[in-house]
Amino acid sequence: MTQSNPGDMASSEPIDLTIAICAHNPREDYLAEALSAIAAQEPLPLGRTCEFLLIDNASKAPLAGRVVLPPITSARIVREEKLGLIHARLRSFHEARGRVILYVDDDNVLRPDYLREVLAAFNADPFLALLNEHGAPWAMQDRSV
Repeated sequence: MTQSNPGDMASSEPIDLTIAICAHNPREDYLAEALSAIAAQEPLPLGRTCEFLLIDNASKAPLAGRVVLPPITSARIVREEKLGLIHARLRSFHEARGRVILYVDDDNVLRPDYLREVLAAFNADPFLALLNEHGAPWAMQDRSV
């Protein structure tokens, strides 16, 4: 099951950033705060695009119709029936169109500049493979590519 915002981008063109939250029976107040922080992000640089995925990981009461998605052109709720964070993240990985995937916990509140900072880090270093929650980079070993 997928719930999309009106105006959801139907094309399969790659985009710059996928923001993904994987949630199983989340505390609604925490999730609402996390979603509000995503909605309040500073605009991305001109020409940069993002999408938002909320992976409902077999919540007892499905999240579709119960949460307000951020006002991002492509924002969707995708249901993953196989319980477990690994299954939810794998589902988001397969659903994502972003060159960069940003995983956000359902109780995280991002700084308003967080998305811009993540994109800036990946744009500054083409060999950057991973950032941890503190922004520490993990680069690919072979820089000869």
